[in-house]
Amino acid sequence: MGDGRVRHRERDRRRGRRFAAAAVALALAVVAMAAAAAAQTEDRLVIRDVDLDGYPLVVLDAQYAGPRLDSTSFVLREDGRVVRPLRVVWRETTDRPVSVVIALDRSGSMGESGAIEQAKLAAASFVEGARPGDRIGLVAFDTLPERILDPGASTDELLEAIAAVEAKETTALWDAIALSAQMLADEPNADRYILVVSDVDAASYDNASLGTSADAIAAALGADASVLVVGLPLGPVDDRELREVTDATGGLLLYETDPTRLTGIFGEIQSSLATSYEVSYTSTAEGPIVDLLLTAQTNQATVSFEVPEVTEEPVVEEPSDDGGLPVLAILAVAVLVIGGAGVVVARRR
Repeated sequence: MGDGRVRHRERDRRRGRRFAAAAVALALAVVAMAAAAAAQTEDRLVIRDVDLDGYPLVVLDAQYAGPRLDSTSFVLREDGRVVRPLRVVWRETTDRPVSVVIALDRSGSMGESGAIEQAKLAAASFVEGARPGDRIGLVAFDTLPERILDPGASTDELLEAIAAVEAKETTALWDAIALSAQMLADEPNADRYILVVSDVDAASYDNASLGTSADAIAAALGADASVLVVGLPLGPVDDRELREVTDATGGLLLYETDPTRLTGIFGEIQSSLATSYEVSYTSTAEGPIVDLLLTAQTNQATVSFEVPEVTEEPVVEEPSDDGGLPVLAILAVAVLVIGGAGVVVARRR
């Protein structure tokens, strides 16, 4: 009887451990799902440049992928303090053409969901909306990325190539970004972008690349290109690695669950590349490093800069009012006298 109680107690302990383990696993799964859901957010705002030439006047060049915003939509914090007054001016940059490589995901999952056809329509609309001077190229990727057309291809060539893209195998996103960057490295336009459209979930946003996300970042930075990603999530995804790529390259990360809206999103991105928001203010920071947080509606962008050394302009004395020689003339005479004395001393030696 005693042995039976021992066996029951041991069985209960094992059952308790299993229940506890199951509870821990469930809790971890819930936390992981919550973290993934929290991570899956859009980044539509980016600070492209910080101009400190007139410091303490600071001028930011910001881009926003979306409908045009008014100045009240922006809030800037310098080292945590809200900046006032803040001047925001919307500008068209029609004189600044861009070079873009469109990287189309043609993996099997894109074909199964039907997203590939909507992605092709969006890419074709982007090509047709290009401005004079814009240079567009095309990459398609599944298990391997394919270099289809280099930037500078004609509209007809691009439209024909986009129409021919068909869904195939797995997804090599990092390799596609690296290849796109190589195609942009020698582009004449200073503003260079890699525009990616891909379905993303925990299993398929990249499952075939030979390189890593770090390789993709290095390639994009080497080509001075920003990575813009439009994701079509098939479910909750922990996109922190993907976000590292867009953040490191000054890019954007957008999501759309309805592929039929892709054309509109591509249009918003195209408009953002041709416009900017000039955000300026007078800094009161003590430095040496200043942290800025720019908010536009629910979107945020951060940047840091080092306070430049301000050199004082030399003070030029005004001529005297008593009719005497100007100060500069007096200094000139003094230099001549001193110079003459120097000559005399040299001769005496």
